[in-house]
Amino acid sequence: MAANKFAAEGEKELKEADKHVKTGILKWSPDYDLAAMSYTKAATSFKNAKDHAKNLECSVKAGECHLKLKGIFQAAKSFEQGAMAAKELGDFKKLAELVNRAYLLYIENGTSDTAGNLLDRGGRMLEEQLPEQAVAMYKKAADLAQIQDKAGNASEMFDRAGRLLVKMEKYNDAAKVLEELLQHELSSPTAAARRYVLLLVLIHLKRDDYVAARKAYEEGTQLPDFIGSGELGIARTLLDAFDTYDAEAFKTAATGPFIRQLDPAYARLARSLKVPDGDDIPSVTPKTQPLPPPKPAAASVPAAVAPISPTASSPSSSPPAKSTTPFSVAEPQPPAMHERTTRDAVPLTSPGQAEGSVAHQEVSPEPANNDDDDDLT
Repeated sequence: MAANKFAAEGEKELKEADKHVKTGILKWSPDYDLAAMSYTKAATSFKNAKDHAKNLECSVKAGECHLKLKGIFQAAKSFEQGAMAAKELGDFKKLAELVNRAYLLYIENGTSDTAGNLLDRGGRMLEEQLPEQAVAMYKKAADLAQIQDKAGNASEMFDRAGRLLVKMEKYNDAAKVLEELLQHELSSPTAAARRYVLLLVLIHLKRDDYVAARKAYEEGTQLPDFIGSGELGIARTLLDAFDTYDAEAFKTAATGPFIRQLDPAYARLARSLKVPDGDDIPSVTPKTQPLPPPKPAAASVPAAVAPISPTASSPSSSPPAKSTTPFSVAEPQPPAMHERTTRDAVPLTSPGQAEGSVAHQEVSPEPANNDDDDDLT
């Protein structure tokens, strides 16, 4: 009987609201103020009557009327109520749409705390049906918490997003989320920081990225309480066993009681890890390996080449040919301008001849001057 009573009240308010938004000859513009009030009352009545479809319809219409009146906060509240009605109906796409609309309106209104709480609730409701939408909401909530300097809330939202990505087997995205979380923890460590280092090591090992896993471990050593902790021992054992292909030690650490205390998604991830077989890994020459020594020269190639004279102008010039004259002629020095005669030996060069090769003109010896001998006698 009570449900029927609430349903009747809702129908009455819904008719009144529809009248307020209609226009006619004597009513030129809708009355959004009265319409918003009637739609809100109708939505509440349908909610009490468990008529979630009518509740969703009236809540959305009330939100649109509040937006016409610039009532941002009231519109956000109406959309939030509509999102809860969509959850009851199982319409999770509509739920995600209304949560995002309400979240943006809360941010615009300056109520970031309310926006963060709504994203948290929306992510929880969408984890099973729309996990990707839930991850997006958790990331937005983490960003809001960082802006508000709420380190604990930000870490919790990042942790939920990473856990959900691991559950979806999106390990690359999960590694990015946890790397961002670890960097956040290094700036302001919390009690759960050591666990995040271990989780990141597990994810990188699942990705077969041993170098990234070792890097995460080394960054974790900067945490004040990481040295000597159980997380340090497990992470180091896993890395050493993975590096030495010790499958037995790796399995013992990955299935131990410490790993079983983690979230079920991470515990399953640890149990699925396997150590690669050293024989199956192809031998690849690392880039840092020095180059092999040079091969010895072939027998047909001379071992040494005679050095080129420094006076030669170019290495390609050929040595001058030997003169066929019975005597050698010294390199003539250029005489003075008034003493130059046509009989002087002048180096002859042709345009095609190399610079280093000089041809000499044969000069016949001059007869002795007898007049000089007579003077001497």
